Amino acid sequence: MKMTVEQLAKRLGARLLGNGSVQVNAVGTVKTAGENEVTFAVNDKHFKALGDSKAAAVIVSKALEGLNKPQLVVRNVDAALIEVMTLFAPCVKPESEGIDPTARVAPSARIAKGVSVGPGVVIADEVCIDENSIIAAGCKIGQNSSIGKNCRLDYNVVVHHNCKIGNNVIIQSNSTIGSTGFGYSFIDGAHRLIPHNGGVIIEDFVEIGANCCIDRAKFGNTVIGAGTKIDNLVQIAHNVIIGRRCLIAGQVGIAGSTTVGDDVVLAGQVGLTDNIEIGTGARAGARSGITHSIPAGQQVFGMPAMEKRLAFRMVASMRRLPDLIEQIRQISSRLKRLEGCAKFNSRLRFAAGMATVILIAFLLSPYSEAVFDPHEYKIEQVVKQYQDGNDNFYVSTSSHLEDLHTGKNVFLIADIAEAVEKIAADHAESKDSFFLISYKDMEKIKNTQAWKLLQFIREVDVEGLQLVLLGAKTNSAPIKPKA
Repeated sequence: MKMTVEQLAKRLGARLLGNGSVQVNAVGTVKTAGENEVTFAVNDKHFKALGDSKAAAVIVSKALEGLNKPQLVVRNVDAALIEVMTLFAPCVKPESEGIDPTARVAPSARIAKGVSVGPGVVIADEVCIDENSIIAAGCKIGQNSSIGKNCRLDYNVVVHHNCKIGNNVIIQSNSTIGSTGFGYSFIDGAHRLIPHNGGVIIEDFVEIGANCCIDRAKFGNTVIGAGTKIDNLVQIAHNVIIGRRCLIAGQVGIAGSTTVGDDVVLAGQVGLTDNIEIGTGARAGARSGITHSIPAGQQVFGMPAMEKRLAFRMVASMRRLPDLIEQIRQISSRLKRLEGCAKFNSRLRFAAGMATVILIAFLLSPYSEAVFDPHEYKIEQVVKQYQDGNDNFYVSTSSHLEDLHTGKNVFLIADIAEAVEKIAADHAESKDSFFLISYKDMEKIKNTQAWKLLQFIREVDVEGLQLVLLGAKTNSAPIKPKA
């Protein structure tokens, strides 16, 4: 398909800036887009690369000054990009309506109008397939199973008996729905398979990737909630209940009888043990091993999984462990040399023991941070200097403070230059806000409306790292440290 940039702008409901007569027929990234392709830009990295891009036009959420290229200004770049990619998708021959002569369809099966049944498909007794669904070549549908409207089962999908698939469901190639679960009892010296007499329910608008396995329940049903999206190579065991609108990435494994709430995100290779509950809105970082229930909204990471900030602090501490072990070895070696000395008496031995106790106490105390975490310790002192109980501190991660011991009112922001304006405006009438940022980030902020809400407080030198402390107060009085 070809169209002009002006026609594309009308299709997207975008505001067009620049020449709309250029024709486009595809979409690409900022670096790869050609002269007849449209691209998109959502961050500083994209904006900087636009000057060298050959793209015919760019989709943006706000107008960019000084750009010699047509701009399509939209409210949501992601939504516009999906629309454009759909428009310029490759033309694939649609599946033809009807039943291929090589398919085997049981006489008792009910196939609705507009259904496409491909070559080699096997449809068993009492199967019901609703309007406009596509059953691609090699699929097999077991007895008493049903498939709703507008579904698509790609090549070689297997749906076992007594499974119910809702409307607008997509199941990609080689996935299996309703296989027998992994449940055994050790009886008389052998593992005996427990019968799995339940089924599987896939609700509306679920999308399941390739090579996934969703096991049938022992009793009742394994359930995948409406709107949930599942990546390739995912294993979901018997009697698992997954809520609505969840995102489950590749190689996730969920053990039997676990319940996952609505809007949960499980990143790649996350593993969940059996019989636990994951609360609504919880998120698990890649390769996390979840061995206990997770409350709603919590973000976890690690093996075993724990609260994300705590997990990151433990990782950072582990990196310092070799240095601490070496220090203890040196101390132990010195003590042994002293013990070998003929003049080493009981008082000295007692003093050495006390020194060891004091050293260990120091390593476990918060004061050790000043030695082993000088960057974080200095920032914490700055926070204490200005914190009066109702302030929020925002620290730029660009200052290499990712191990900062953040508390209730201390936050690390990845791109603080973009967040300052909103934070300052939101808190203008409620809380005082402080921003500890680099000079580079401060220069960015000077070009925004947020600068009018801020005042310069002081420079902060953190082990040679020059930072700036800015403040947004509820009144115009100068900001001073606590007495």
